[in-house]
Amino acid sequence: MIWLDNINDLQWLAKIKQERNIKILAVPTAYQIREYHSLRYQEIRQRYIDTIDIHLTASQFETDCQKEQINAAKLKIWWSGVALGKNNPILGNKKCICYVKAIPLDTALITEIEKLGIQCSVIHYYQNMNYNYFDWKEKLQDVDLVVILTDIQETQGIAYFEAWAENKPTIHPKGLCPYSSNETSLEYASMEELFEILKQYTHDPKKFLKQFNPYEAIKNNYTDEISVQNLLDIINENTKS
Repeated sequence: MIWLDNINDLQWLAKIKQERNIKILAVPTAYQIREYHSLRYQEIRQRYIDTIDIHLTASQFETDCQKEQINAAKLKIWWSGVALGKNNPILGNKKCICYVKAIPLDTALITEIEKLGIQCSVIHYYQNMNYNYFDWKEKLQDVDLVVILTDIQETQGIAYFEAWAENKPTIHPKGLCPYSSNETSLEYASMEELFEILKQYTHDPKKFLKQFNPYEAIKNNYTDEISVQNLLDIINENTKS
């Protein structure tokens, strides 16, 4: 049985487990409730942590965080796949999306980026401000790359995956996305480094973009189909014992 994120469902599954021979898998989204229902989350930790047989985590980073409270043998890494988008050609149009996550929008910073000759669209994901997914996907079609502005450590980084699936590389803070690679991204450790990267991009956009191949990275590693197969493998492996 797979537990998603409903507290009542977990209570129901725990009751069933007392009566039948079942195993409970908790997917990574199950732990997002701690952000919104912290008291209930603590209750779950205390009452049901041993009832769950397999705790799925989105990355090695999340696994390391969970090891303090969960038996390492119960932790299995399983990331969520994304739909493969368009293998968009390199445009070289000096357009980008500034994807601002979990921090206030710094309009002065956006203005400084635009002074480099880059046309910026802004997606702001902050507190209760949920961006329009279809607007995000549409904007991705007409840009060269995505600049991520955040201080949030991702457990996976779905927005990154979605950009890569449309063949759009990301430029993002160093170490904050566990699945980034030379094929998908460049990282910056400071605003000075970010602007140096952007200056390289504006000097010769098409040459700069040829160093990446994010679409192939998703196609070969992170599609919905691969994710589902990985989950089935984990289920099969843990129902044999």
